[in-house]
Amino acid sequence: MVPSDEYMSLVREFPLKLIGSARSHKSAMEMIRRLAANPDLKEGSLDYFKVLVRLVEDYEKQTFPFEQSSPGELLAGLMEVNNLRAVDLAEMVIPSHISAILKGSRKISKAEAAKLGAFFKIDPAAFLEKVLPFEPKRQKKVANVSKPTYGVKTATGAAPKTASNKAAKSGSVHVGRKAVRSKDKSKPAG
Repeated sequence: MVPSDEYMSLVREFPLKLIGSARSHKSAMEMIRRLAANPDLKEGSLDYFKVLVRLVEDYEKQTFPFEQSSPGELLAGLMEVNNLRAVDLAEMVIPSHISAILKGSRKISKAEAAKLGAFFKIDPAAFLEKVLPFEPKRQKKVANVSKPTYGVKTATGAAPKTASNKAAKSGSVHVGRKAVRSKDKSKPAG
C-alpha cells in the first residue's frame, strides 16, 4: 500500500519517529490536538494520527508511569490539562471534597470515582486507592513484649519470661518434647 499525499505531507511536517524528549513530546501533542480538532480527517491523516498517538503513548508510559500516581495526583493532572476548577466538577464531587482529595487528606469514594471516570472518559478504578497484593498489612503495636523463650517450658507447661528464671528454679525444664531434670537443684538444667 502506497501512503497517500496527505499522509506524506504530515510526515514531512512532523516525522514519525520515537519520541525521546519533553520538547518532541510537546510538539507531538500540538500535532495531535490540531488533528483531533478536525472532524473530517481523511484516511491518510487518520492513519498518521493513530501512529503518532501510539508513539506519544509509548513515550508517556516510559516517562510518566501511570501506576505511580495517586488518585489525587491523577485528578489534579486531569483538572490542569482540561483547565478545570473544583467548582467545574461540582456535579460529580463536592468542591470541598475535591480540595481535600487534592491535599491527600480524603480518598475518592467509589461513587465519585464512577462519576469522574465517566466525565474524563477513563476507567473509574484509576481514581481509587490501589492495595498491592505484596504490601504487608499493618499490625497493631504490642507493648511489653517478653523475650523469646526458644521452646523452653516449665513443668506446668507455661513458657517463662526468660529461660533462666522459673523453669531453672523448679528443676524441671522441657526442651522441645523431652523433659530434663536437674540433679543439683542449685544449677539450672540445659
